[in-house]
Amino acid sequence: MWVRILHEFNSDWYPWGTFKDGNSIPKFKKSFRHIVDLLRANGAGDNIKFQISYNAKSVHGDKIPFSAWWPGDEYVDMIMTTAYNRAGDSEGSNKPFLQFSELFPDSYKRVAALHPTLPIGIAECGSTDADGEKAKGEWYLNMFKTLKTSDQFPRLKQVNVFMENKFLDWQLTTRQQQIAFGNGMRLLGYKAIKREGE
Repeated sequence: MWVRILHEFNSDWYPWGTFKDGNSIPKFKKSFRHIVDLLRANGAGDNIKFQISYNAKSVHGDKIPFSAWWPGDEYVDMIMTTAYNRAGDSEGSNKPFLQFSELFPDSYKRVAALHPTLPIGIAECGSTDADGEKAKGEWYLNMFKTLKTSDQFPRLKQVNVFMENKFLDWQLTTRQQQIAFGNGMRLLGYKAIKREGE
């Protein structure tokens, strides 16, 4: 079991965010270590592994290096980051529509530099449909093609897709989007999951 502790901590939108009033990086590291120690002391063992989960960029464009949040090698089993195309949202209305292949390489390099061998995962990823409904499906197809053909991410071991209607609708709401996502999954060797009645 993977446990993602205090995710997106380099932010201010969660109570534990280190940019929220009263919080700090030292407090975060102490809390992270305390949670890991507590779980291990109560029998976590080898069945529970711990992820440190960065937001791809710190809030308000802050430039503090990601290493400042590192709680120690002995407390981390996998390093996570995010990969969102946020074109058209309230903060990104003037941002270009970025494909996965355009936005993820820099995020990968940033977290890969934290440790030479630990596996890396995408904690959350998704796209708006700011360029039209078809664009969201194509974004996912680009993601799967990139994951299949690129040699830029040798330590990438986990990808989680965010599909909720939260602030923006990250769901696959059209048949075209769903087909594109399914085609992308097939590229990686996964079989299509049929809906009931199909």
